[in-house]
Amino acid sequence: MKEDYLNRLKFLILNQVLVIIFLCYELIKNSTEIYGSEIISLILTTIILINGFCVSFINIRNVKIINKFTDLVVLVNWQFLICLDERYLFYELSILLGVYILYKTIDFTLNFIFQDYSYPYKKITDLILKFMCILTLMTRFIQIKLFYAAMQIQLLLSIGIFIFLITIYRKRFMFVMRNEKKNLINSFLMIIVPILIILPFLLKDQRHIDNLIWYVLIFIPLFSINKIALISKDNANYFLPVKRRSIRKLVILFFMFLSIFNYIYKLNIVTNFILIHSAILFWEVYLMLEYEDAKDRFQTASSKDNSFRNSIENSLRLIIKEEEIKRDISNYLHDEVLQDILSVKNLITKSDNPEIKQLIINTLDYLNVSIRNEMNTYHPVMLKDRTLKENYQNLINSIKYFYPLKNISINFECDETLFLAIPYDLIVYRMIKELVTNAFKHSNGTELNINLEYNEEMIILMVKDNGKGFDFNKLDNIKNQKGLISIKEQVKMLEGSIDFLKNNPSGIIIIAKMPMKGEDSYKYFINR
Repeated sequence: MKEDYLNRLKFLILNQVLVIIFLCYELIKNSTEIYGSEIISLILTTIILINGFCVSFINIRNVKIINKFTDLVVLVNWQFLICLDERYLFYELSILLGVYILYKTIDFTLNFIFQDYSYPYKKITDLILKFMCILTLMTRFIQIKLFYAAMQIQLLLSIGIFIFLITIYRKRFMFVMRNEKKNLINSFLMIIVPILIILPFLLKDQRHIDNLIWYVLIFIPLFSINKIALISKDNANYFLPVKRRSIRKLVILFFMFLSIFNYIYKLNIVTNFILIHSAILFWEVYLMLEYEDAKDRFQTASSKDNSFRNSIENSLRLIIKEEEIKRDISNYLHDEVLQDILSVKNLITKSDNPEIKQLIINTLDYLNVSIRNEMNTYHPVMLKDRTLKENYQNLINSIKYFYPLKNISINFECDETLFLAIPYDLIVYRMIKELVTNAFKHSNGTELNINLEYNEEMIILMVKDNGKGFDFNKLDNIKNQKGLISIKEQVKMLEGSIDFLKNNPSGIIIIAKMPMKGEDSYKYFINR
């Protein structure tokens, strides 16, 4: 993890060096002063690079979605830089890069909204977006008119697919809009207001008119992610080696000296930005060298107790912390214990005693299965290339596989488009596992019906069997029902309810209901 994290920072530092080289090249080749839209591009480039490095610096855990975000930031940075050069080659590169950035932006936004899970139509929409991107790039080498037509089709197709998915998964999008509307509105205003201010400058340059739609599409998700999770006022100080107040003082001091140099030496705009980016480069190198201290501050920030706005946020945060501990235990079992067992198993195959060899192999096989089951209990393996329904169905099938002597017919009903925000997907996963396992162990029934739905901000899970049932009056006192008691307590923590009802003519019906709150869902998804 440390090596991947440092390689990511080195990559961004290298990108910063290339930016400085490019600006020096532009200064030498284009001695004339720049104005208006070019200055705006330089300002945006600077903001983008600072943002991208800060995000990566905080990403101690090397989270995949954040790495995708910083890759997009680098692409956008070069899109703005290339626009500075008026020569034909750079103009062409800018247009081609814009085509690819549109594809990557839509792809990233959908991955972010769906929290990296698969969904019906994902494969076909991914294929269409990728095919249209490649086709558009290819048409540039065939005919210019065909290329511009393909660009318009790509843009309309991307917007059309986005609207289609919004319509199909309106519950998910409404959940995002309802819980993140403040951040999204702020991000939208942060983009639209500056664009309206600089619009007169943009209208003077055809290249920036062409790229205006890219600006809006790219910067809204960029600023939204920061607003949702990455750089909050509550924890920023834990990651930075210098206090934010001191950083502000350093920035003010730097620009004071820069102003003095401009007054004395009459520096042009490009030279000013070369100096600014050089200062940013030194700051980035310093932060990278401070990796170990940053890691300690990250752990301090992760373990610090914050005040919560209400009890359900407190409960949800406790569950999130619990999930993090369970994930660490699961990683340890996988990386340490299981690897040793497999190594020993490979060595035992060289033994000459067949009986002892077989006994040891059988024992190790049992330990292998046992530990993997425990890993799945601590931190469930949710396959991102499958939908939630498919993941839950696989869980149910795996439980049934471990009870081959139990002839129980299982019916699982769940909407293909079901959306449960993180960490509710894991909470429901464990509930299903406990309730289904309990039915196989104790019900002595022949039928098991499971129904899962999300309706009116409530998650509703119903598990019904036709077995022997149990004494409802002694539910809270039955020691061997720890799993059910644990579920009851967890649902109560989340301000939900769980009911145990008799099923006629025999068996039990368990109905769990809990509200799905999304204030911290995407924050947890990004920082998990």
